Amino acid sequence: MAPGSGGAAKNWPLSRYYTVARALAWEAGLKVVWLAGPAEAPVLPYIQGLAAAQEQVVWANEPLERLAHLLARTQVYLGGDSGITHLAAAAGARRVVALFGPTDPRVWAPWGEQVTVLTPPGGAGQDATLANLPAASVVAEVRRYL
Repeated sequence: MAPGSGGAAKNWPLSRYYTVARALAWEAGLKVVWLAGPAEAPVLPYIQGLAAAQEQVVWANEPLERLAHLLARTQVYLGGDSGITHLAAAAGARRVVALFGPTDPRVWAPWGEQVTVLTPPGGAGQDATLANLPAASVVAEVRRYL
């Protein structure tokens, strides 16, 4: 699970990622790994706190080669419009659930049959706000692939 990107408007709220992580870890018994890079530095302590509250792992600032190896073994990857989401698709994650709001997924989404794009009600676009995408919708989509 990679909650960040290079642009704040492209990020789904961290509290929603926490909701998904809790559902996957506590209800489904899955191992959840949070990924954070340099763009997440300002919120890294918060991410670490969310993960620690659920006895989950945070990989921060890992080399891309190591991330690619992890992502290749991932059952379901969840992230936004970011380079790591593209890496997950290219590395062979079994399923990639990509969250798109203000950017057009027809242009920017990663390629692959294993990629599912979720957008807020009303779709993606310049005026779309990812905060309008309900956590329940994302949890339901991720569960489809477990």
